[in-house]
Amino acid sequence: MQPTKARTRRIKFWLHLANAYFSRYKYPFLATLVTILVIIYSSTRLWPKITRSNIVTIGYIGTYTLETVPAEILSLATQSLIATDQAGRPTPSLASHWTVSEDGKTYIIFLKDNLRWHDGTQVDAKDITIAIENVQITALNNKAIQIKLPNPIASFPTVLNKPVFKTKSFYGTGEFRITQIDQMDNVIKK
Repeated sequence: MQPTKARTRRIKFWLHLANAYFSRYKYPFLATLVTILVIIYSSTRLWPKITRSNIVTIGYIGTYTLETVPAEILSLATQSLIATDQAGRPTPSLASHWTVSEDGKTYIIFLKDNLRWHDGTQVDAKDITIAIENVQITALNNKAIQIKLPNPIASFPTVLNKPVFKTKSFYGTGEFRITQIDQMDNVIKK
């Protein structure tokens, strides 16, 4: 019986000692605990965002403006409406399909479903701008773009093999995203 009483007294002693210690130093103890939790949270959630090891830097020699960036660079950040295969034939990219009027002057491009920009919003035909001279481009609805040509051109779909970005931004649909562009006098430095 004596060993059990001694053990019980020893346990009570340590519990009273721990309670007295915690009562005396509870604020420094809580501050230390909160600091440890913040450090753990930072290292698991924030540190990967800060270090971002998934940044890819690609260098090209030359002088470029926003309008003359090489297509190889832009194609990493976004896709075109219509791509071309190795034989030079047009194939769907962002477009699911397209139709041509009988006179060959009007094309209607239909977008694929469930396309998203880098900012997470859905790709809408109204968000797409394409710079082609002497061509009238109209968004018919959120999935269809009408393009009217002054003259019929059979190879016109291959002209749409240009990178497409969301209007007034560099949000694309590709694997990579443009996060920053450093310019000096309209010339891209980085």
